Amino acid sequence: MPKRDAAHMASQRERIMHAALLCIADSGVDRLKVSDIWRKAGLSAGALYVHFKSKDEIINAMLEHFSNLNDEPQIDTWAVLKQMTVQVSESSDFETSAVRRARLHLLAEAAVAGPLHETYKGLMIRGSGAIARILLHLEDVGEIGLRLDAEKTAEALTAYVDGMWLSALVRDRPPKEMFEDISRGMDLFVELPGRSARLARAVGARPHGEPEEKG
Repeated sequence: MPKRDAAHMASQRERIMHAALLCIADSGVDRLKVSDIWRKAGLSAGALYVHFKSKDEIINAMLEHFSNLNDEPQIDTWAVLKQMTVQVSESSDFETSAVRRARLHLLAEAAVAGPLHETYKGLMIRGSGAIARILLHLEDVGEIGLRLDAEKTAEALTAYVDGMWLSALVRDRPPKEMFEDISRGMDLFVELPGRSARLARAVGARPHGEPEEKG
């Protein structure tokens, strides 16, 4: 039997995790079977079990792999953070809608007590912390002002984006149609430079409660 090198093994492991995400997008977590995963990955059952012993082990590894929390990016503009939050890299077998469907299935499963709850809770806490640190940095460089503290803003942004994607999937709205809507909505969670001044000019700096004069 030919010796399998580290690159080959890493590639197989990633194929299995990609396949698991796509299977979850199609059928959810509860109905997911290990046989679905190895068939989707184009591998044998034996090849899958070389890497993982159970469905739960595959899901946990997949969550860690796709969270990318160990490689926190340096983001210096609000526009870049919005783009990274809203958009998902697309390919022929790993499109935006599949990623979003899988995430929503995982959120629903993690909301109740079970094997996934503690794992997903930990990832959500770490993810919010990473976003909060980016928000604080963006505030420091003058890109945004925070209405709430950074951690609460991070949680609110995440919940908003998930909610908007849930609505889009239920309504059959195309993913590309959602990008601009979600991006513009994210602006409401922070103060943007110049927006307060524009609002003040729009109301003519009237005393509070005084009605606008009619010409």
